[in-house]
Amino acid sequence: MGLDSLAEKVETRTEHPDHQFLVGLLNEEIVKQGTKRSEDRTPSHYYSPSGLGKCKRSLYYKRLKAPVNPNPNVSRENIDKQDHGTDRHQRLQHYLSSIDHEDYQPLSVKDLNRDYLDIVSEEEYETLVVDTRYHLRFKVDWIANIRDTTYIIEIKTNNYFAHKDRTEESPYHTLQSVCYSLSLGINKVIYLYELSGGDFNKKPFLKIVTQEDRDKVLNKINQVEEYLSKNELPPKDTSNCKFCNYKHLCKQDQNVEG
Repeated sequence: MGLDSLAEKVETRTEHPDHQFLVGLLNEEIVKQGTKRSEDRTPSHYYSPSGLGKCKRSLYYKRLKAPVNPNPNVSRENIDKQDHGTDRHQRLQHYLSSIDHEDYQPLSVKDLNRDYLDIVSEEEYETLVVDTRYHLRFKVDWIANIRDTTYIIEIKTNNYFAHKDRTEESPYHTLQSVCYSLSLGINKVIYLYELSGGDFNKKPFLKIVTQEDRDKVLNKINQVEEYLSKNELPPKDTSNCKFCNYKHLCKQDQNVEG
């Protein structure tokens, strides 16, 4: 069989209506379940490490549980990316939990004895906690004692282009590490970036969190809390509006009741 004939057969198989029908059904189910997860998610009035990079007005609205815009990011592509990241997180956490070495010891949040941390839920590998001092809620990926030093371990998946050029942790993730350090009382964070596909190459980076780093986060939280105490809307900041959940309120400078 010549290459042209083979290519024609492959193309015909790819375009078979039953094949496309199956892919269509699968994509519809992915969007259906992803949309339901998004709709079922209970709005939170807590700060989150990933959210503290947003403007003060957005954080103000979040603390008051203001109504949000419909989620514009519920698409098949985004749901697949999130699912892959979650699945890979769990697999790597399984491996981390299985390591048997005298210089490596996994730790739980309870092992830290932080009486200001409320444990909301405990899954097999992740713990959802609230720092009651700062209204800060987040999931802990992993904590371990490695050669007598305690580290927070954060797992991140990268696409090819982001991974290829990565020489340090993302500034977006740096803010997250500061929040974890603030609440867990651990100043060393290992970011474990993994290529999503290919050879699944891993790049680790160490972030040492300083008191100055923590103070910047605390200052932002305290400023928002002050606006809340006065029931005063923070100034508008138009530098980060594209994916904001509160554009419909902010555009009209609308305050909300707590």
